[in-house]
Parts: sequence; structure tokens; C-alpha cells
Amino acid sequence: MSEAIALAMSKIETCVETGASFNNAMSKLSKKDKVVKELLEKIKQIQEQLDITNDFIQNHIGTANLGDPLDESWIATVRRLAFIVEDVMEKYLYYAHQLQEEGSQKHPVKRSSYVDVFKKVGQLMDKINNRIGHLLSIREQSKLAPQLVPHSPYPDSEGQPELIGTNGPINVLLKFLKHGEDGAVLQLKVLSMLGIGGIGKTALASKVYRMLREEFQSHAFVTVSKMPDMTRVLFDILDQIGLRKYPASLNENQVITQIGQDLKDKSYLIVIDDLWDMQHWKTIKDALPDVNCGSRLIVITRLNNIAKTCSSGQNNLTYKVMPLAHHDSRTLFLKEILGHEGSCLDAPVFDEILKMFGGMPSALKCIGSFLRNKSVTTESQKINMSSLYSELENFPSWKKLKIALFLSCCGPSQTLEACSLYLSTLPDNHKIERDILTRKWISEGIILKDDELSINGVVNNCFEELINRNVIQQVDNSFGE
Repeated sequence: MSEAIALAMSKIETCVETGASFNNAMSKLSKKDKVVKELLEKIKQIQEQLDITNDFIQNHIGTANLGDPLDESWIATVRRLAFIVEDVMEKYLYYAHQLQEEGSQKHPVKRSSYVDVFKKVGQLMDKINNRIGHLLSIREQSKLAPQLVPHSPYPDSEGQPELIGTNGPINVLLKFLKHGEDGAVLQLKVLSMLGIGGIGKTALASKVYRMLREEFQSHAFVTVSKMPDMTRVLFDILDQIGLRKYPASLNENQVITQIGQDLKDKSYLIVIDDLWDMQHWKTIKDALPDVNCGSRLIVITRLNNIAKTCSSGQNNLTYKVMPLAHHDSRTLFLKEILGHEGSCLDAPVFDEILKMFGGMPSALKCIGSFLRNKSVTTESQKINMSSLYSELENFPSWKKLKIALFLSCCGPSQTLEACSLYLSTLPDNHKIERDILTRKWISEGIILKDDELSINGVVNNCFEELINRNVIQQVDNSFGE
């Protein structure tokens, strides 16, 4: 059993075992609020969910798949959630003991304040139960889904369907990447493409790559992912740009040396997709010779700081991929359903889908493809969002999309994971006042103390990181920053 899960389970068992001793004090409180009455049942539900989670880790992952990026990311998220469980159980025990002690004294207990405290604890328990269930659903589905990190992430054939609503962005990117007449074009240029998951960064980069690759002496398109095997990534570059086939037994240093030799005095176009870590960027960048041959690097990332650092030079560019316009979103969606462009098909649910997923090509194509398999032309009026979500859960493309989006919310810290989890309680497309949100984080008790930072410092770091990951989209900044 994972140490984090074991600690959480131990704390839960303490809550369950001592729950009986709190019955008298809690029963009086439960008359004031139903949530308080259900606390012990919620704790048992979390216990059952964690038991299932641990069995899943032991039986379906074990040690065989250690090193797989999705498995490692998923396990790390479970571990952080287990720490949150432990903290919530501590909070429950503390206030339950306090309530019992005050109840045994002669002065009256201020029950209304305890009702508020235990309501918040109950709400946190609900969120935890939902999150664990979601994690199990995501991981179970991923077993059936194809590998998310293919050897070659773009289709190699030229007969690709036209990307809708991308003519403007493609022209901007081509203008930057193409060789002009001035001397600066011979310098190595880096283009960073930034955007949230599912917005179409890779599709756009693939299109540009296919249009330009023949203008360079060598070219490669590789996917890095969140926790990559860098030797494999580097070997993938070598395999695509190499003059011959190389033995798979080469170690990382040998691969780096060979890449430098094969690209010496050559122009190259290399696309680095799904970059999450600056150290991985440094490893790849150091392997590529920086000579004045007119070479180009395209970096695709979800993280603002990665994009800005990779393209920080004078001749480089950070390009933020924006959502599709409403008209283009509708065109893409209906084309995916009908197999051709058209506007005669309509249903109330389509407007709901476009409102929720408009601008996100991956989601629109996924849902459109699903509806194409139904008799949508005759049954579109009968479809509603709740039934659609239910049916989509068994659709492979939807499962893959959920897994890809899930990776954006996997934080490096327990506190960041909790803050991200809290956002799921807000309405979709909700405009968030920064001060109000951060005060709620603090009042809910999800901000953990840090030895080096104050509570406000931790809160600000979490908020900025969620902006950095494009989980929160900044729409207004009164301070001009």
C-alpha cells in the first residue's frame, strides 16, 4: 500500500473507531443540520474509495508499468489526494474532540459555530469522494485507450483535412518561420506555441510542419510528455534526422553526440510537442547545434513560463493559440456531424455544446464524431446534455480527451492540487475575483503552511501557477501587469 494512502487510511480508522464516543455531542448538533448527521457515513465512503484505489494500484499498475508517464502522474495525484484526506480527518477529529470537551463542561456550547465548521468539513469530504471517483474513472478508461504518446504524433500523409478557422494563425507562423532575404533569417529561431489542452496547438503545428519541412535539410517531430524517457525522445529525433539507422543500445550521451554530428552545418526544422519541464528543454536544446544555417525550433506547451523561456531571445516568438471564433466552432462541429459543411442541422443542445466547448477543436470534433454515429438528423431534438454526458463516457475519443485534460490539473504540490480541485466547485466559465477566491482557499483550510513562505505567499504562488498552466484564464488585470 502507498505510504500516503496508508497514513490516510490509518487516520480514517481512528475517526471511525472514535466516532461512537462523539455520538452524544454530534447527535445534538446533527439535529441542526443534515450534513453533520452524515459525516461518519461520508468518512466510510472515503475509506471504501481509497481501498478500491489501492487495490487498483496493486492489481492494475503494480511495478510493471512504473515509468509510464500517465501511471506515474496518476499515482502522484492519488498520493496528494491522500494527504488531503489525512488533513481533513485531522480537522474532523480536532473539532469533534473540542465539541465533546465543551459539551462536558457546565457552560453552554456555541453550537452554531460548530455547525458551520462541520458543514465545511462535510463539503470537503464530498469533494474528496467525487475526486477519488473521478480518478478511478479516468484510470479505468485509460486502460482501454490507445497510447497517448505515439512515436510520430502527426499524420504523415499530405491529404489531410483542412483546419477550420486557422488561416490567420498559419499565416502568422509561416511569416515568422520562413526564410526571408535579410541576414537574421540564418540565425536559429525558436517559436513557442502556448495554449490550454485541447485547443489545437499540435494540429496547427503539424499543419505548419508539413508545409515547411521540405525547405530544410533535416526535420523531426517528437512528443516529450510530462515524465518522459529523454533517451527515447532524443533517439526519436536521431531516428528522424539521422543519415542511417542507429542501434537502440546507444546511451543518452551517445545519442546527443550523434545528433550533433548529423545536424552539423545543416538547416533543420524540429517540433517539440507537449513540453512540461525546463530541464527537458535544456537537454534537447543542448543536443542541437546552434549554427547559422537558418534552422527553426517549434516548442508546444501549456505552460506560460516554459513558452517565454524557450523563446526569450531577440529573434524568437511566443504565439498564444486562441480558441476558435463562434462561427468557426459551429462550422467545425456541424461538419464533424454531417461529414461536410452545412447549416441546416440544428437542435437546442447544439447551442449548449457550443457554449460549453466552443473554441475547443478537440472537444467539438470528439462530440461531433460521437453524434455522427447516432441518427442525429432525426433524433437531435431529443438529445439533452445530461444524457449526452452519460453516453459519452463509453466513447473512446472522449475518454482520451478527459485523460489529456486531466494532466493539466496534476500539480507538483498537495496545495496546488487542492486549489485546482476547489475550482471544480465553481460554475463553468465563471469569472473569478482573485481576492475572493484566494480568501476562500484560506478559509476552507486547503492552503498548507510552508517553511519558507507566508500563507499569502503560498496562495499567490498557487494562483500564478494555475494561470501559468492555463487552468485559470486571466481576463482582466487592474494593475497593468
